[in-house]
Amino acid sequence: MTLTTTRPEAPADPPPTRRARRARWRLPVVPLVIAVVCFLGVGVLLYPAAAAWMSQYQQSLRIDDYAHEVEIAGPDALATELARASDYNAALTGGGVPRPRRAHPAVRRGRCGVRRSARRR
Repeated sequence: MTLTTTRPEAPADPPPTRRARRARWRLPVVPLVIAVVCFLGVGVLLYPAAAAWMSQYQQSLRIDDYAHEVEIAGPDALATELARASDYNAALTGGGVPRPRRAHPAVRRGRCGVRRSARRR
């Protein structure tokens, strides 16, 4: 007769409870808010540089377009435009000419750092 030992079978895992199901990973709210605020801050700091870059790029495209138009125009069109500009300048009347020796109001009141004795009258 042989002796055999039987091992008791391990009990099956019980079904997960509500608490065990809740223990899954959830999106943490506070670190998410901190990350969003940081990204917004970086965006605010980078906005001026990005806007300047985009503006400079657009201006360079316009300059290239204008240079291309000038090349295509030819010397006759340029001479015509120069004559039109001369006629326009000749037709202009005298503009506002400032009076000589008229000081700025801040200088007259002595608020710009110039001593009254050092100013011309």
